[in-house]
Amino acid sequence: MPPAGREWGWSWRSRDTGTKGAATDCSFLPPALPEEDVIADTRARIQQLPGPADPASCGLHKDLQQQLFESQSSSLLADLLRSQDLWQPTPPPSTQQGALGQLVQQGLQLVRELQDTLQQRGWEVGARGHLPSGCTRPKPRPLLRFLLEECGSFLALLQQVDRDLLCAQEQLKGRPCQIPRCSTILRALERGRLPRPWLPYAPTGPQDPRRWLQTLKCRCQLLCGYLGMAAGQPALLYHLSAFQYPRRLLLALLQEAARVEKKDLDHYHLDQQVLPCLLPPSSPPESGLYLTGLELHHALWDTRSALLQETLSAQPCLLPPIWVQAVGEAWRAPRPNASLLQYSCPIYLGLPQRPVRLSSQRAVMHLALPCKMPPALCAQHRVHIVSTLPCLE
Repeated sequence: MPPAGREWGWSWRSRDTGTKGAATDCSFLPPALPEEDVIADTRARIQQLPGPADPASCGLHKDLQQQLFESQSSSLLADLLRSQDLWQPTPPPSTQQGALGQLVQQGLQLVRELQDTLQQRGWEVGARGHLPSGCTRPKPRPLLRFLLEECGSFLALLQQVDRDLLCAQEQLKGRPCQIPRCSTILRALERGRLPRPWLPYAPTGPQDPRRWLQTLKCRCQLLCGYLGMAAGQPALLYHLSAFQYPRRLLLALLQEAARVEKKDLDHYHLDQQVLPCLLPPSSPPESGLYLTGLELHHALWDTRSALLQETLSAQPCLLPPIWVQAVGEAWRAPRPNASLLQYSCPIYLGLPQRPVRLSSQRAVMHLALPCKMPPALCAQHRVHIVSTLPCLE
């Protein structure tokens, strides 16, 4: 216990060994607070910390609080609906079967139309045409070869979906099928879910079957437009989400440069630059290509300063087209903000207004963006880019 009269502090008197005979008085420590006030202050500070349900606890914006509550409310409502049959009565079997039969019929019609369109386009630019006697067909350039391979992969997917839907249609007519794949697809369609065998071809994961069929239509239209480069009409803009293997597009750019200069592939790398204007360019670039349909999430791109900035809005920001080209090791493009910090922003495939699984394995590429805020803060806010399809926006 401190002596009387010294409740609010105490003094310490010591000898300084460096100076003989010198003494120093040191008074420190603030006045002691009552134990009750210390406990109350500590509890108040603990209550100010973000809780598990607060977006700030995982580095998200405060504006996502309402969106988080809506998601939790939807999950809770779905659980209540599943536990209360009276809230959501199941439709009559006839109505359910009729809707399913209509979905299968419309899907078959769409898939077969896409097959005819893609086959005709592939025939025009592929290796099936007749050549004069004694002539050999030149080997396609890497970019055209990539597009033809994508066309073939997409056509194989359409043919498989055609067989799956045809089998489902036969089962709806009362003809059973013993193949496990067909039974799995029919059960998923009855529940309004995307069948598991089709999930590898859905970049955003499970979704509505009707919406997924529309993505196939959009991808087919884009692929047919890209194949026009074989007829001397290079595409102006490319969408990464149109391809089943978008990383091979970037590899084809490197192979194009290596083929022209007859050097090894290791001597080249990809240079990426965000164009200064949101308006699309009027002509294709002399080298490389333009990527479009890119949405920036959890950040804002300032087109005037060409900088990545923090934002309080939860809405995505549309990025201008990106110029991607293969350059040599010693080549460096002039950058107005080269001295600023750079954030390596991942790019994913996705759909408008649909969440994306943010994992490093699913990132197609990374785009170096100059930013005003620290790159560590960008990573904490999960700043990322999503490549979307124009037909579904």
